[in-house]
Amino acid sequence: MKDNDNKEENNQYIKILTYIITVSILVIFRYGIYDILDAVVVKPMLSKVTSDLFTSFCGVIVFSIITVHFWNNKDHRGIIKYTLCSLLIYLIIRFDSYWSYTSTYSPTLKYIELFAFTSLILLMRHYYLKRSERLRSDNTAKDGFIEDNVIIDAAGDSYERNQVAEQIAKQIMLTANTKAFAVGITGCYGSGKSSFVNLICNSLKKNKVEDHIGPSTYINQNNDEFKPLIVFFNPWDANTAVDIHKYFFDELSINLAKENKTLSSSLYNYYRRLNNKDTMFGNLLNNLRDATLFFERDLNDEKTRINEMMVSFPRKIIVVIDDLDRLHNEEVLEVLRLIRNTANFGNVTYIVAYDRQYIESAIQTINHNTSVNYLDKIFQLEIPLPKTENYLVTDALIENLKSIIKEDELKYLKDNFIHLNFESGYEESISQLFNTHRDIIRFVNSFKLTYALISNEVDFAQLLYSQLLKFKFPIAYDLLYEKRNEVLVSSDNAFSYKQDFELVKSEKDGDNAYLLIDLLDKNYNQADKKLIKSLLHYLFELNLTVDSKDKIKTIKNPAMFDLFFTNRISSIAISEHTFREQMLINPTDVDAYVKAQLNKSLFKPLYSRIMKMEIIDFKSKEIYENITSSLVRLIVPEFIKKDGLKSFNFERYILIHFDNSKQIIQNLYEGNSEGYAIHLKHLFEQHNSSYLFLSELARRIIIRYGDKHFISERKLYDAQFECLVEGLQRNGKIIPPDVVRMFWGIMSYDIEVIKGQERISARDDKWRIHKEAIEIFKHNTNEKDLRHFLQSLITTNIYNEGDYGLSEKLIEDVFGDFDQLKTFVQMSKFTSDDLKSEFLDFVEKYNDNKPYVKYSFKFFNLS
Repeated sequence: MKDNDNKEENNQYIKILTYIITVSILVIFRYGIYDILDAVVVKPMLSKVTSDLFTSFCGVIVFSIITVHFWNNKDHRGIIKYTLCSLLIYLIIRFDSYWSYTSTYSPTLKYIELFAFTSLILLMRHYYLKRSERLRSDNTAKDGFIEDNVIIDAAGDSYERNQVAEQIAKQIMLTANTKAFAVGITGCYGSGKSSFVNLICNSLKKNKVEDHIGPSTYINQNNDEFKPLIVFFNPWDANTAVDIHKYFFDELSINLAKENKTLSSSLYNYYRRLNNKDTMFGNLLNNLRDATLFFERDLNDEKTRINEMMVSFPRKIIVVIDDLDRLHNEEVLEVLRLIRNTANFGNVTYIVAYDRQYIESAIQTINHNTSVNYLDKIFQLEIPLPKTENYLVTDALIENLKSIIKEDELKYLKDNFIHLNFESGYEESISQLFNTHRDIIRFVNSFKLTYALISNEVDFAQLLYSQLLKFKFPIAYDLLYEKRNEVLVSSDNAFSYKQDFELVKSEKDGDNAYLLIDLLDKNYNQADKKLIKSLLHYLFELNLTVDSKDKIKTIKNPAMFDLFFTNRISSIAISEHTFREQMLINPTDVDAYVKAQLNKSLFKPLYSRIMKMEIIDFKSKEIYENITSSLVRLIVPEFIKKDGLKSFNFERYILIHFDNSKQIIQNLYEGNSEGYAIHLKHLFEQHNSSYLFLSELARRIIIRYGDKHFISERKLYDAQFECLVEGLQRNGKIIPPDVVRMFWGIMSYDIEVIKGQERISARDDKWRIHKEAIEIFKHNTNEKDLRHFLQSLITTNIYNEGDYGLSEKLIEDVFGDFDQLKTFVQMSKFTSDDLKSEFLDFVEKYNDNKPYVKYSFKFFNLS
């Protein structure tokens, strides 16, 4: 870092001063300039312009072309500068009595006004474009990745190290060294050494004179004579290790040339002789610059003389060497040799930043016999980078994240995350994850990318902890995904909708560790594994979320797990953000959203997401009714068609929507049970869409509640009857197996008293196929194929293969006796004669050999 900022500031002052002087000269000498312009341009040319219509029209065309030509010009700064100058000239000459102006065809409009109007339009246009570019650039800087820039001055010192830097600078200025004094600034890679060195240099530049010449002496504070000469030497700019010395002496000579050309030449000559690169012409030139060098000198004498000149130099020379730990081993040794021997001059202070462990390793690699204390011979003072308090780390983390995350997430970050991990002293704190400021910048950039992709889909706390795992322990993060079938297990909850992932415990340490950590045994040390365990504990065991009641958007949820690793919504998954927006927050057209998902064959994830909902998730009666209605009308039919009726989780559905009826009435219907009953009535009227589901649901509710629910038993039976009619009439000439099963499920039950409570009996002698269902069935099967119905009457002996029987309970309920069954079969016109004959033959043999008969069916598939 050189004095670029000061130079730019000085250049700005010079430009402003130049503009002011130029304008002042124009005003002072304007009449002389007017005379020249009048003689050279105005009288020969401009005074000949006429005011007729054609000339005026051409003038408008010319200025219009100029406007169009410069309209989209990219040199906004140049256009603004030229138009401002044009308008300034216009203001100076327009109202001066020296000139008279030709009018256009319109007497009130002068040609010079066209010129001013064109300049004004272009000025406004390019000012707007330049401002838009600046705003766009600012937004890009805000929305893009964060640069890992070093601190330039104390204003950027977020870790409060400037006080230490000022004291170091003061001590350097007070040190009167006759040999080179080397100060080492040590710290691990990315810890902020460069920023700290900049703070020291910034303090040296401020140069409080009393620090080194005494407070009683008055000297101009801005006098460069008493400020240190700071030389920034970047050895990694040299092509090879051999070139480092040349590059150093070139840099030092150039910086000294402005102050002391003799010293600069001597240094240059010293390096040339040191490396046997003297030339006769070069020596002659150098000797002519200083007659004292005319007589031949020994190289040591030359170095001694240069050292004397250095010591007598009025300004302290500071050589800054940053990032020594970026160099190769040979290059590191060359720089150290330079400091210790070749450029060991008085009044020179070296400030060198490096990772001590790396430098020692580099030295040992080249020379195994080198002492571990070798660096102590080079650096008279080593200053470890000042440590950073936790609150400064958290401040930096918050500062870099606050422009990215939402307000409620920022609140969680401050109140929960920071408190838990940096302030509370909690045993499983992860504060050690951030060792350097560079760690924070790298994490925030990584987090920013993932956050932009999936922040709307997953919980912020879960995303934060999972990204910390990814950032600091990528092997553990990858293994969690790649070995999930091994390191994760579904919970033992009986309800599949609540089966979340849990971490498999370690067999070595039981409850104290996880199998995943065992698999990482060779990848991380004990301290790292402790941090990994804490992160996993937060994610899975504590399942931390911003909203403690919302556990849907977590890594434990199997439907969400992949999203934390793929950073995109799978083609076989639904967007949680869109689901909440369309179904829960702004449900203007729930059916349209559901149909769009069904068109993508996403019925299963949509079904699973709705089945996970609790009553508390429904924020209003309208939302509740819309979602339950769309589930019954649209989602369930598609689900049953693909996965079958048995796959539907009736227990979960009844638990939420019927067992919790009092909570539903209280929370959503404001205590109005009639409104809830009307909703249920409308729900069971959707038999046109979902007759199989509604019939089975009604059957289960009748068994569970009888006539003691908010929807009466009679209405439930009516719903079953309507579903049966729908099933029989919808499917053409054949009765499908699922409709047959639905028919058998329409039963009437006897009530029994158990422990003083009435309940429906499940005993065979306490239930029967409902009479109304039988009448509907017989009435609607006159023109049906009875294949599946007759097959449903045949039972199988599970102990003897090939032995079959008949369900006499069902036959008795529907037909009364076997003769009525035979008559019913014989009268069926749409059932094949072969099948009827085989069934009737089986009935005869069954009556002779109850309860099972050995029979070989040809027309019934009983496998």
